[in-house]
Amino acid sequence: MNVTIGKLFAPSAAPDRVVVRPSERKRLSPRQGITYQLLTLDLSGLIEFILSAYEVGASTGPEPFAYPGEQCGLVLDGIAEVHVGDAVHRLGVGDSIRFDCATPHRIVNAGATEIQCIWAIIPPTF
Repeated sequence: MNVTIGKLFAPSAAPDRVVVRPSERKRLSPRQGITYQLLTLDLSGLIEFILSAYEVGASTGPEPFAYPGEQCGLVLDGIAEVHVGDAVHRLGVGDSIRFDCATPHRIVNAGATEIQCIWAIIPPTF
């Protein structure tokens, strides 16, 4: 079966529908300890908008990864380490970041509690 992650988020609503209620969010767990909620109806637009939760010790993986695009994030709760190239940015509640996704990067929960972040990614990557 050839089903990509993006196809799981394919358009499924009327084109005039613009509001997503919390109970309607599409959810994805790309790695153990990480949950993403899509904050838009689907990935048919120019931007991906997600709410992510990282359990204590969770990360996007042991190795940085890269792809064409740009990402912005805002930490809502907890402490996130965002590794971009050789730099490590320690972000707390209310801190935000923007970076070029072509630079190898990874995100780590570096604190003692779950972290929650909002991310905007152009173009959509799922």
